[in-house]
Amino acid sequence: MTAMTDTIPDFPTFKGPGDTLILLTADGALRERRRRRSTRTEEALNLCLRDGARRLGLKALVLADDLGLPLASAPSEVDARTLAAWCPLAVGPARQKIGQGSVARGLTAALRPHGGGKVRMRRFNGGVGALYLCAVGRTPRGALDDVQRTIERIFSTTD
Repeated sequence: MTAMTDTIPDFPTFKGPGDTLILLTADGALRERRRRRSTRTEEALNLCLRDGARRLGLKALVLADDLGLPLASAPSEVDARTLAAWCPLAVGPARQKIGQGSVARGLTAALRPHGGGKVRMRRFNGGVGALYLCAVGRTPRGALDDVQRTIERIFSTTD
């Protein structure tokens, strides 16, 4: 990505969706730059999930560890701790032991007070061990790929 110093002097920046700036670079290309960044892992993850949930129109977006504890989440009425707790049971190694029916019933009960919603979960290695991403709302296949890549980048570049 082009650095801020490569922008053309006296050319305006344009506010994009959310916390982004659109910059006109010396080669005439438009580049998107996040306005809010952090070198602190926890804050960077929360910003990533907040932006992802907003962009995808989700009710909730939670990042959990292998113990089912929330590491970060987008602001939501849905309890992040509850969603995080279900992640290893739904898509982790334990899923064969408890059965998908039990998971579906548990998630349905957890989401009922919030009007329900489609749940998509994925397990991935974020460079720090197994991580789980849980989204509540319509998420077409592949919609969480960008969020996952950003999470992996955050873990590789923050303290």
